[in-house]
Amino acid sequence: MATLCLAMIASAMFYNTETNVDKTKAVEVGGVQFTFGRMLYVALMSTLITLPAPILMSTLFSKSKRLGRVVPTTASRGDIDKTENATYKRCFSICFGVLGWVIAFVSAFVSNFFLVLYSLQWGPEISKQWLVTQITSMALSAFIVEPIKGIALAIVISLVFTVMKKPFRPNEDSEFR
Repeated sequence: MATLCLAMIASAMFYNTETNVDKTKAVEVGGVQFTFGRMLYVALMSTLITLPAPILMSTLFSKSKRLGRVVPTTASRGDIDKTENATYKRCFSICFGVLGWVIAFVSAFVSNFFLVLYSLQWGPEISKQWLVTQITSMALSAFIVEPIKGIALAIVISLVFTVMKKPFRPNEDSEFR
């Protein structure tokens, strides 16, 4: 949700930067104008701006692994060191999780707040055009970009494992004999 809100506010920031949009390059369907150059520009800029935040949040959430409870047993020095080490790991794990949730909630709230302010500033006509651009961008991402990324990732992974599976056989000319 936070990633979606960040993408929406980033696209809103770059949506109305051009005051003189060339009307000859626009396609009108049902009273809604599509300007493909502007759509691509907005989609590219919003992607570049919002990329670091989801990476940071996913890294923090992956560092916040659930650790089991630490039950101290004997009072030997080795056991106390292990217990203290596990306690520090648990504390850092909880801190990473809390920090990840704080970043997610704050980014979603602040993005939505400024998105409402942008839509009030634009008025109903530009807000409607921005919403159509946003829906088009999400549909493009869901139905075209994400499947292509999945197929490309599958091809790269299969090529890597195919290359790794082949045994090394030195040639007669090589120095490994």
